[in-house]
Amino acid sequence: MSYVVSVVRDSLIGEAELEEFASDSGAFEIERSDGFLILHWRDPAEGKRESFVLTDGSLDITSPSDAALVAAQEIAARLGARVVGEEGEDLSDVHVTGTAPTSAGCGPVAATIAIIAALLAAYWLFA
Repeated sequence: MSYVVSVVRDSLIGEAELEEFASDSGAFEIERSDGFLILHWRDPAEGKRESFVLTDGSLDITSPSDAALVAAQEIAARLGARVVGEEGEDLSDVHVTGTAPTSAGCGPVAATIAIIAALLAAYWLFA
């Protein structure tokens, strides 16, 4: 199952500022494909390439690794944006430790998502 994480802000993120960001950082490459702007990032530890796609003014990545989540947080900090999960949870301050990202005062993010999903399922079944 895939999970989408987005870098968003009140004003739309534009192509020109992403191109400037990529050229300034050196860790990102820009590609244009099928009318989309794609921001590629390579994990320096594992060499795995992950891609952020600019869609309607937000930068989206599907099923990011912990390292890519940290990269998304860095992008957000530079662009005055925040990192948001597909359920609307703010991941801007999530601290990645090992393989289980956690947020201060929130516990493991995966457990939080599972609890929300269970509550929604119960609501749909009994409503």
